Amino acid sequence: MKRIFILFLSLTAYATSFGQTITGGDMEAWRYTSAGTTAPVSVEAPTGWYGVDSIIIGLGQSFGALLGTSPSDWRRNLFKEFTITHGGFFSAKVMTVIQDTLILPGVLTTAQTHIGITFLPTPGITGISFTGGNAVNVKPTTVSAWVQYFPGKDSTGATGIDSGMLNVQALAMIGGKDSVIGIGTIVIPPTSSWIQVTANILYALDSTHAIDTMRISFTSSSRRGLDSSTLYVDDVTMTSVANPDNSSVSVISNNDVIRVYPNPVSGVLYFDGPSNANISVTLCSLTGQVVATRTMTGSDAIDVSVLPSGLYFYTAFDSAGNSLQRGKITVAR
Repeated sequence: MKRIFILFLSLTAYATSFGQTITGGDMEAWRYTSAGTTAPVSVEAPTGWYGVDSIIIGLGQSFGALLGTSPSDWRRNLFKEFTITHGGFFSAKVMTVIQDTLILPGVLTTAQTHIGITFLPTPGITGISFTGGNAVNVKPTTVSAWVQYFPGKDSTGATGIDSGMLNVQALAMIGGKDSVIGIGTIVIPPTSSWIQVTANILYALDSTHAIDTMRISFTSSSRRGLDSSTLYVDDVTMTSVANPDNSSVSVISNNDVIRVYPNPVSGVLYFDGPSNANISVTLCSLTGQVVATRTMTGSDAIDVSVLPSGLYFYTAFDSAGNSLQRGKITVAR
């Protein structure tokens, strides 16, 4: 259950930034289809956005036929909201819902979600991937949204501790494929009135890669996954700066303050810096979670053997908290 829950959660300055609307960010236009074959269910999503209702209901009913669960055990968690809106006539209502014996957060995203499945030797999920997103020809710096959030109930029936999340990924074409080189994450706290939240996008490198795609995702639970935790989303906007004019970048340059190696890494990641400087290093996952920190004078190391494989970002700061260097490392097994 924990693994499935986590699967659903997958600083630069050039010129003056300017605001832009996001396609479908006002949540006014919606599209409709159906999900499931055993007992079809009507599902909906804002234009330019996707949920995971079709996948959950479709796979749930398919697996349910093998496992003996009822088609009604698999339900929607993304809805068109008429009464709680910030601007216009509609907002998006995203809910954490009990699906059979699982509690799965609701998802609202600009990327299309794909789930790999296997039927032999036993039915199961092999992985989740994403394609598409918002096509952009600028470098996004922030994504903002107006939200309300109501945590669900815990096992005693009392209002529990939960929070929503806004996650942003900025992608550039590197080596013939889109790669994530920027992330922005902000936790959405409980609030019974509309508040604006903003995710600042942190780029791993002082990169000259041109951003071509941005993926925006909202989830209705980011902590415990409480049944009926509800997130309302409306009026999503972004700010950006001009894309750089070329696509050359070096992970390690002559101007780097510290040396980070090896990369890729499977065991111990080493940092070599000036022996007379007090430098702190923070290592973050793609979701923005801090997985390790070090304060170093000269050299230090982080054991990453316990971390899942994938891409991570590091930032080096001086003693005053100023950013000195950013980069990315790949943990590989």
